[in-house]
Amino acid sequence: MDFSLPVGQVDHRNQCVRFQSLIAAWFVVVLTVWILAAVVDQHIPPVRNAGSPRTPTDVLSTWDGGWYRDIARQGYSVEGKAIRRFAFFPLLPAIARLLGGQSHTVLAGILFGQLCLLGSLFLINRLAEVNDETPLRQQPAFWLLVSPLSFFFSVFYTESLFLFLTLLTVNVCRTERFWSAGLFGVMTGLTRPTAICLPVIFLWWAMRSLHERRRCLRLLICAIAPLAGIALYVGTVGYILGDPVGYVQIQRQGWAGQWSFPFVPMFRDLTNSFYSLTQAQIPVPGKIVRPVLTLSIMFLLFWRWRNCDAAFLVYAIVSMIFIHSQEPTGSSLRYELVLFPIFLLFAQVMSRRPRLTWVVSALMLVMQVVLFTRHISWRWVS
Repeated sequence: MDFSLPVGQVDHRNQCVRFQSLIAAWFVVVLTVWILAAVVDQHIPPVRNAGSPRTPTDVLSTWDGGWYRDIARQGYSVEGKAIRRFAFFPLLPAIARLLGGQSHTVLAGILFGQLCLLGSLFLINRLAEVNDETPLRQQPAFWLLVSPLSFFFSVFYTESLFLFLTLLTVNVCRTERFWSAGLFGVMTGLTRPTAICLPVIFLWWAMRSLHERRRCLRLLICAIAPLAGIALYVGTVGYILGDPVGYVQIQRQGWAGQWSFPFVPMFRDLTNSFYSLTQAQIPVPGKIVRPVLTLSIMFLLFWRWRNCDAAFLVYAIVSMIFIHSQEPTGSSLRYELVLFPIFLLFAQVMSRRPRLTWVVSALMLVMQVVLFTRHISWRWVS
């Protein structure tokens, strides 16, 4: 099987125009995020006492961003509540500290994440083999930018770095640079624990290459790489805490994390929301938004499964099962945000419905602004 991308003649003038459109769209989205970060805090007081006035970098490091900020500035600690920092993987704060030093850590981390978002846009388009004649509105990168939760790519969170490394690993592997793919895979495993699902792609490709022993073995190395990154961090935490399962204990005791049967927590939230409506009560918005968007994603995957590389489809399904086998459910949506097959399929669907494209994208952008505003004012977290 040939994993390399097709190479043909390229009209560089058209390609530059396409790149310029994509960069312009990225710039508008990122600039809007910075403007909202500067304006919203002045007009919508945060629910929590976060100090006032807050700088835009403070606003863009709300919720988990504060933990990454503390790790980048002070490192990990076994003292008191600071031990909970071990729940957060180290690559993003390490890069932020390296780029920004002690004084500009958060700003460096945010700008680096926004550049990773730009890189992800090009990589996901390359994965979809977008050609020079493809309008911006039909490109997966466009839908990645306007999705309701894409603001997470522009704040001090790991989403943009994780997606960038995931796409980089897959793209490099497809061009048969297996050792480089393995290195990027290790880095992905050092970014966040959901990298545990990434090996599915390379294992699937390896099964399809059993007749080519050398290629199959190299694909297996790519599959092991993300697991090696996770094991390296989890093992280090276990060594520091003197407990082989120290990381699991931190998640369980410090963050009330636990395992459940897949999708049970999601359907419980949905059931509780409907019950609240029958009692003439207003349900918690997040408990409606999360299940509805998740069910929409699942419908898309099963509806368009024939239009996706089987390895990518299996990766998305396994990731969804993994994500929805954990409680609490608060982070499920932004975990789904980095599943690139969703945007590959959604772009295909919308390319056949040009009249709906701008309506759907406008609605998504409105949702993104609303959710981002609630997020930075401490009113909603995903």
